[in-house]
Amino acid sequence: MQTGENIQALRKIIDMTRLFSLVILGIHFSCSVIQRLRNGSSPLN
Repeated sequence: MQTGENIQALRKIIDMTRLFSLVILGIHFSCSVIQRLRNGSSPLN
């Protein structure tokens, strides 16, 4: 039974890590777009 519980715990940790990485990526993207808009350039250049 311990092995099954360990696998479930590892899956939860991996899911949480993915979520945190997506949140960080979203914050980084938002900050980049806001900075470029303040400078007057297009966010796609």
